[in-house]
This record gives sequence, structure tokens and C-alpha cells, in this order.
Amino acid sequence: MEVSDSAFTSPALLGREDGEGGTSRENFVVAYTDGSSYISLSKGGAGILFQLPNKERKMHTINTGLIASTFTSELLAIKEALILYSTHLELSGTTEGLAIFSDSRAALEAIIKGDTNITSAINVLLESLH
Repeated sequence: MEVSDSAFTSPALLGREDGEGGTSRENFVVAYTDGSSYISLSKGGAGILFQLPNKERKMHTINTGLIASTFTSELLAIKEALILYSTHLELSGTTEGLAIFSDSRAALEAIIKGDTNITSAINVLLESLH
């Protein structure tokens, strides 16, 4: 898996969006993920915005728990985006794939390493989409 924002080369692609154009998303579901925690890890949450090829948008939020860090919340948002895409036909239906954009380089690099339970689960989900 390559951390890139340049082109879609597989059914699921993780990357950072930096505002540079050139990427065709005509028949991809695009998911923008974000996670955060508040007051010394007392409240965590994450959000996902899906944009479908027909320009329809769907939002999803999750409570990441009382002990989730921002980093963990970022990973949980990515994991949830993959689960929702693979289990909801209205998201995956006739599309070519899923592109997930995150503002957390640390989360994307951790997924490449795959050495935690969450990142391993994300990699299994990514493989299931190929």
C-alpha cells in the first residue's frame, strides 16, 4: 500500500489530500476521515464524510470512547469507513472503489507498518476489497 494522493491504482487507496488536482474520482466513493480527543483523553470521537459519485454526501460519526487518543480516533475512523463501504451496498454498489483521505500522516504510516491490532484489522479490510 502506498501513502499517496496522486492516482487511484487499487479498489481502496489511502492518502493525504493536499488540494492538488489531477486525481479522477468519477466512479469512486471518497471518504474524508477525522478523529479527535478532548480534555486529556476523556472524550474521543471520529467522523466520516462519504461523497458518492453522484455527488450525494453521507455523514457518519462514532464515539471512540473515554480513553481513545486522537491517533486512535483517526485509525478508528479509517477502519469504520472501510467497514461501512464494504457492508453497505448504497456505498459500494456499482463504484470502482473507495478512496480514503485522512489528515493524519502518523495514522497512514502506522497502517503501512500494521503492527497494532487496529492497523492489522485495517489491513485485513483493505485486502478484502481487492
